Amino acid sequence: MKTIVLIGFLVSLLIESSQYTISSIIGFTYRSFEVDDLLLNTIGSGIDFLFYKYIYVKVLRDEIFELK
Repeated sequence: MKTIVLIGFLVSLLIESSQYTISSIIGFTYRSFEVDDLLLNTIGSGIDFLFYKYIYVKVLRDEIFELK
């Protein structure tokens, strides 16, 4: 799970940084770097992983066993 959350953090950081960089280059700051987006995206990646691990895999396993 640590790897997934780290990847979620890094992807979110990349997106937020590129929004800030591009708007600075253009000179029109319609987008800004927001820490709350970074935190919420990171938390969301952890929640998505838990959903996949506990819900999706269980449903998929149940469907496979029903087919047999």
